[in-house]
Amino acid sequence: MSSMNSNMQDYLSEFFKGEAELWMYMLFIILLAMMLLLVVWKSRNRNNRKQLLRRLKKMSEGIMIDIEIPDGVENIVHLDCLLLTRAGLLVIDIKDYAGLIFGAESIDVWTQVLGNRSYKFDNPLFQNQERVMAVKSLALGAPVSGHVLFTSAGEFPKGKPEGVCTPKSLTDDLSYINEFNELPSSVVDGWEQIKRLLS
Repeated sequence: MSSMNSNMQDYLSEFFKGEAELWMYMLFIILLAMMLLLVVWKSRNRNNRKQLLRRLKKMSEGIMIDIEIPDGVENIVHLDCLLLTRAGLLVIDIKDYAGLIFGAESIDVWTQVLGNRSYKFDNPLFQNQERVMAVKSLALGAPVSGHVLFTSAGEFPKGKPEGVCTPKSLTDDLSYINEFNELPSSVVDGWEQIKRLLS
């Protein structure tokens, strides 16, 4: 009887050892797949952002990327992108939200829909206007405006709000820049003032 118990214990020990190893392998493969997906997703996002920044650079006379400036009330504001254009300084916030995006200029909270789930986020136009005001406080009277640029990962099925750009609409949305023939000295002065603050 004791040898039968011993054999049973040996069998169960081997069985569960083998099953534990199988679970370890499966867990390893799942983690590896998740890491690979994360790398691909980050690489895609990085490429989308780089392409957008290249396009913005071509549309402007100068560009500053990922800078921090004082907001005039003892806080620091991060700017994704600040452009020097013939129409003035342009603050661009880049948003990478996938899925369907629903929002309007005056609504406090927007919605992102991914499959069957929805997520709320603060109206990025309000945030952009705060950044525009921060730049205005430093730009020595140069005209300053702003836009929120969503990557191609998302779409606006009910139409995009005023002040929002997408990669498809970017050229048209910023076409007003071409109405100006030269770069005003006041805009250059404001740009140089901000560059001095960053150095």
